[in-house]
Amino acid sequence: MKVIAIDTSNKAMAVALADKGQIVAVKKINIKRNHSIQLMPTIEELVKEVKWQPTDIERIAVANGPGSYTGVRIAVTTAKALAWSLKADLITYSSLESMVLGQPYMPDQLLVPLFDARRGHVYTGMYRLNAEGKLTTVVADRHIDFESWMEELVGHHMPVVFVGEDANGFSKEIDENKSLKTLGITIRSDDLPQVEAMALDAPNRMPVSSHDMTPNYLKLTEAEENWIKDNPHSKRGHLVEKVKGTD
Repeated sequence: MKVIAIDTSNKAMAVALADKGQIVAVKKINIKRNHSIQLMPTIEELVKEVKWQPTDIERIAVANGPGSYTGVRIAVTTAKALAWSLKADLITYSSLESMVLGQPYMPDQLLVPLFDARRGHVYTGMYRLNAEGKLTTVVADRHIDFESWMEELVGHHMPVVFVGEDANGFSKEIDENKSLKTLGITIRSDDLPQVEAMALDAPNRMPVSSHDMTPNYLKLTEAEENWIKDNPHSKRGHLVEKVKGTD
């Protein structure tokens, strides 16, 4: 099965191609660039390099959030368009899950990918490997203030592995939490989205509707929050009507 996996949830842009259970091409760029301009040319370049025809592609795997609003939208829009136009299956992954998928961790570790959500908050979740080495979700992805999240982690009484570049930004808070340090802490800030693992795993997952799939932002944009604050008695859907109308 020929699969394309893409992730532009944050700073990195990552694309992988897999065929018959093997990775045949990968490209990751971990600098701030315009993903909307770079993503499709990168996909086209890799497909051409491995001598695929567009109609050969059977599945599109995409990290659909949380993360950068713009980055998530770019990946999701591209994946949906490709799936629809190529009549390929669409497979979705949590952008946080994609950071730890397919990695050689230990079953007795809590895997905690995180993205900086600003103002002391993070997008995060909790994962671990089961006895068979399969990644399982311990706590579903969420948007939470980091101090509260550390308290929750302590309650699981297991060594914690923080994963992702943004973990460095919370190293001071982590280092000052004595309870966490007692359990054992590892920070893996060099890990990029595991699009290779997504591409290899995609044949095992159930497809979703390319028409109905939406990004999983976990949090409203600041503009939406401010509008709802100023219009507490209005329904959320009225925000779109307000923007379309004129005052």
